[in-house]
Amino acid sequence: MLARLAHLAGYDVSVAVHAGVCGKIYLVAERMVYHFDLYRLGDPEELEYIGIRDYLDQQAICLIEWSEKGKPFIPKPDVEVQISYDGEVRGAGVIG
Repeated sequence: MLARLAHLAGYDVSVAVHAGVCGKIYLVAERMVYHFDLYRLGDPEELEYIGIRDYLDQQAICLIEWSEKGKPFIPKPDVEVQISYDGEVRGAGVIG
């Protein structure tokens, strides 16, 4: 989804890596974008093992799905996007 949104906004997108919990790492307009999908995270402490703090401390954009599974290792978001589905209808809202 990120790649499609960035492309629609006129940015060139490169997928640099696809790996484990981190999901995907993109390069968008010369800025790193880390996409974390925590749906399959077994224990929040696993985030310490992958070095989550290193990703969050950089001047990068971090998109985190299922962030509630990463508490207490995931900080409060700057912006939260809620995506909903009702049959074939999709909705999205921005919080913050």
